[in-house]
Amino acid sequence: MEWVETTAETIEEAKSLALDQLGVDESDAEFEILEEPRAGLFGRTRGEARVRARVRPTAAQIGRAHV
Repeated sequence: MEWVETTAETIEEAKSLALDQLGVDESDAEFEILEEPRAGLFGRTRGEARVRARVRPTAAQIGRAHV
């Protein structure tokens, strides 16, 4: 399965967007946090959260990949 990349104001929002794109529950996905939003002036955040996600491979998928 290929990775999808999403951005949002928070990591949780970026994860949620990725799950929507993948069409799976969080327990069926794996995530990589690529970038976290940073604290800016007056408690505001600078930048966005960037997350990479894919459907978690199962043993059957792994076995087929090697055939």
